[in-house]
Amino acid sequence: MSDCISILIVDDHHIVRLGIKNMLNRAKGFRVVGEADNGNDAINKVEELLPDVVIMDIAMPLATGIEATVKIIEKWPKTKVLILTMYENEDYVIQVFNSGASGYILKNAKMPEFIKAIRTVAEGNTYYSMEISSLIVTGFNKEPDEPHPECSSDDLPALTEREKEIVKLIVEGLSNKMIAEKLFISVQTVETHRKNFMRKIKAHNTADIIKFAIHSGLVVY
Repeated sequence: MSDCISILIVDDHHIVRLGIKNMLNRAKGFRVVGEADNGNDAINKVEELLPDVVIMDIAMPLATGIEATVKIIEKWPKTKVLILTMYENEDYVIQVFNSGASGYILKNAKMPEFIKAIRTVAEGNTYYSMEISSLIVTGFNKEPDEPHPECSSDDLPALTEREKEIVKLIVEGLSNKMIAEKLFISVQTVETHRKNFMRKIKAHNTADIIKFAIHSGLVVY
């Protein structure tokens, strides 16, 4: 990724796309390379433009933002998707989380948080606003209590205290950079710990980490 983050804006309302575009044009380090007003067009534009980040709405014609996100992540994994929507709905949140999107932020967010979210996902981290993080945990906590393949009470993976600490902060929605700052360690150290415990618990993504944390009792909600 270059110093300037390339952005594709996807929303079926022209005035919303215009507002986001104008806001990003006033900020430093962003370049809006295209727009789309439906999920199918978003997929085509990603193939054409290969943006760093797609700012994606959920409810759109032809293909929803969630459907488009799944296809985009599958075909172009280097492109990150940040969901920007008015929907603060548990079902939507879980669907988005499982789609592979890197973040979820509400349209009533303030500009500083919006900019922070874009930069966070562009760096390869996840960003979920506090309201959304709570809904993710609540949703996973309601799932049937099926044993995690690595979470039986008799055979829990032996995580170090630092690894447990980082798992808990990931569940809270903190990025690697934020975790590093909070624990006074380097981002590289956080990434190393993260790779180690993901290997131990056989996690492939953040959703797996959260499920493990809940099902193992590492976090309680």
